[in-house]
Parts: sequence; C-alpha cells; structure tokens
Amino acid sequence: MQKIDMIATTALAKLVQAGTDKAQCVACMSEKREFNVEGGEFSLFRTLFNTDMTLVAYKDNKKGTVKINSFSDEEIDRGVKEAMQVAESSAADEAYDIAPRQDEKNFKDGIGEPDLDKFFKRVTELVDTIKKEYPKINIAQLIAAYNNKFYCYRDTNGTNITANNGTYSISVGMTAVDGEKVTSANYFGFTTTDLETPFIEQGGARKRMEKTISILDAKPLDHKFTGTMVMADEALGEFMYFLIDNYIESEVIKDKTSQWYGKLNEKVADEKLTVKLSVNDPRIVSKDRFTSDGYVAEDVTLIDKGVIKQYFIDTYTANKSGFPVCKNDSYNMIIEPGNTSYDDMIKDIKEGIIVGMFSGGYPNVDGEFSGVAKNSFYIKDGKIAGPVSEAMINGNLGDIFNNIRAVSKEVGTDGSAVVPAMAFDGVVVSGK
Repeated sequence: MQKIDMIATTALAKLVQAGTDKAQCVACMSEKREFNVEGGEFSLFRTLFNTDMTLVAYKDNKKGTVKINSFSDEEIDRGVKEAMQVAESSAADEAYDIAPRQDEKNFKDGIGEPDLDKFFKRVTELVDTIKKEYPKINIAQLIAAYNNKFYCYRDTNGTNITANNGTYSISVGMTAVDGEKVTSANYFGFTTTDLETPFIEQGGARKRMEKTISILDAKPLDHKFTGTMVMADEALGEFMYFLIDNYIESEVIKDKTSQWYGKLNEKVADEKLTVKLSVNDPRIVSKDRFTSDGYVAEDVTLIDKGVIKQYFIDTYTANKSGFPVCKNDSYNMIIEPGNTSYDDMIKDIKEGIIVGMFSGGYPNVDGEFSGVAKNSFYIKDGKIAGPVSEAMINGNLGDIFNNIRAVSKEVGTDGSAVVPAMAFDGVVVSGK
C-alpha cells in the first residue's frame, strides 16, 4: 500500500510539473490467484499480477486522459506527456472539474490474506456436489479466483484516498444435457468473502442449475398475448441497467434526450420501485470506495417509491445541467424487495411469462425493447405451465416500470447487487 501511495503521489507531482491547472491520478495494483475447471476437471492454477494507472490533466479548461499499465518512471513520464498533449488538442469546456477536497480515507474491505486451502476445498466441494446432485449439468468452464486490489487516488485539490478490497469469486458456465437434448449456455456467478457456507448455497447456484435442467423440456410458445412478464432476479438487474442508462445517466441528461430530464423529485415510476446504490450494505462485497471524479463514495437513492431523487451523473454533466452530482458511480445496486412472496406473485397472474435471461438489442432512446426470453416459463391461470423456447418479448421501459404488478420478498445476491423478482403488466409475448 505504501508503494502505490508513493507512486501515485510521484505521478501527480509530474503532472503538476508539466503545467496542469488541475490533475488526477488513480493507481491500481491487483493480484489474482485463479483455479480453472473445464469439463468437470481442474485444468489450471495460476497467479496473475497487474498494474495500471489513469492520469488526467486539466489545462485551460481542456481535459486529457491517458491510461498506462506500468509504474516505471519512463512509462509514467510518457503518460504525463501524452495526457498533456491530449488536453492541449481537446476542446475547451468550463464544465470540466474534479471533486472538492475530500477527507483523507484509507479503506480496507474483505479478505486481506486468503485461505487458499479452504478456498480450494470449497471449489472442489462445489464441483463434486454438482456432479452428484445435478448429473445433467455439464460444467463447460468454472473459474474460481481470489482477487486482491489496491487502489490509490490523488488529485491537486489535496484528496488522498486509498482502498484495499480482497474477495473470492466464482463463475460457472454450464449447459444441461440429457441424451441428445442440450440446452443453450447458462451461467451463475458471485463474489463472496464467506468460506463458511458451501458455494452451492451461495449466489443462487442451486436455483440456476434447477432452471437450466428444466429448460431441457422447453417447447415453443404457439400464440401471442399481452400479459404479465415476471423478471427473475437474475434478469431484472440487466433491465435496471437499461433503465438507468436510458433515463438517468450522464449522456442522456447532458444531451437532454432522457424522457425523465427535468423531473428530479417527481414521480416517474410505480411506487413499488426503489433503487439504491450502496457502498456500506454488508451484502455488497465488491466495493467501489471513490468515484472517478474524486468523491468518497456514499450510499445514494436513485429512485424512492417511484420518485426520481438523483440522476446518475458525473461532475462534468452536473456542471453542464445544474443538477447535483451523484456521489457513487458504481453499479452496486440494491432494488428494494416487496411484500409478496414469489409463489403468491405467480398465483395472481392469469397469463404471463417468467424471464430468466434477456437476449436482444439495447433499448432505443424512447425505451422500446424487443428480444428473446431465455430460460423462460409460461404462466397460465396462476400456475407455471412449463418451460418455453424462443418466445419474443416487446415493451417499453418507461411503461413497464410504471406498471409494476408486484415485487417479491425474496432477493438474489451475488456480492455486487441485491435484486428481487418483479412482475410487469402490459408486455407483449409472441411465440412462433
């Protein structure tokens, strides 16, 4: 930690010496110890080290950003020179700025020293349990890693932030196989600091495998209807990213293309929707402790009971628009659960579809989306009638988030987000 601190301080001093008006430096050192499993057998163990640095120079209201992957004096000197050249050749804009001075912080999160023996035993246990209890699951690839990252942020306003985060991660790519029947690829993964709980019981692993096996018997949907779409927790997170990017993030606010532009503190969605970004919730183990602008990250409520409370914007966009900056630029998202159990949510649906994965194009500027519902199940008269294949779903982001039928009490957690299931009315579902 001391080494990276000194390196970042030295790099910042070189930016100042080069003639910047303001400057930022973010240095990162990371270590990864990784196990790989392919075809159900261990195939690789390796240790990887990585260094990278982001240098940002501000000169005459111009900005230049350069990333380098070495901490050598020669590479830092080259990066500083290039950052200044980029700034000099860019267009001037008075909105460019960095955060005001923050109190000095030194964060230490997660696992400082890994227990690799226990970690390996948990990974072996996971592989063995899948083979024994889920024989139809084929592990295409499993990557298990201990990740330890040291970050150091320095800027010319005097902000000094260091952060160390050590976590274990599991990523499993899989298919289900039964004779000649094979499903399309599916996945589960999570980040954790917990070696006391078997990995099979974390990150929704069992649920994902059970659903994957069920898809072996999927049949095409033979009709079209307008009904209820239930987004399983593993799919809802992606749709929430769509919503944020289409309605409240920096580009659409800066360009005024968002349908929610100028509606801060107004009701824009169903009151069942509350979305937060968290750095302090204990269920979030992948923590981003500072923003790219130099703010110490805070817990932020984006949407509170349907009311937009904060745009997801950086300092530049805040200065351009006049709206307050978001002091958390991670996607460490928490969607508040509801009061309805998942089973009761299904029982109340006349006709609908459960979506486990969405495969389609990015929604357009108006929020219109269209794609294939993967790992999906047909609902009829309050019962799951069976898995369906290649069903198309069409709708509008703004419309569906204003027509939330129910939000489940149960949530899925993967170490970086906390997400329930959510049911939306008015979605068009088309079969072949």
